[in-house]
Amino acid sequence: MAMLVWLPEAVADLDRLLSALRARSPEAARRAAQTVLRVTRRLAEDVMLGRPLADGTGRRELLVPLAGIGLMVRYGLDEAGRVALIRIGQGREEWA
Repeated sequence: MAMLVWLPEAVADLDRLLSALRARSPEAARRAAQTVLRVTRRLAEDVMLGRPLADGTGRRELLVPLAGIGLMVRYGLDEAGRVALIRIGQGREEWA
């Protein structure tokens, strides 16, 4: 099993998304956080779970289905072989 590392951008993304959801429904935000954590832990067990990005970087993305929205988790392996969570956002967001 690989170690899981959250990059600061991914932490900030998740905090932003959960804060917006919490303003509408604290319970929905709690469930969303649990779902994201459960799915990202699975990446430590199976790094190939997501689909490869077409940018040639070796990074991958995984859809986290949530009621009403889908979150995309972008990740890759760092130089130490750890699963690095890079960004988390709604499917319609654009990242550099």
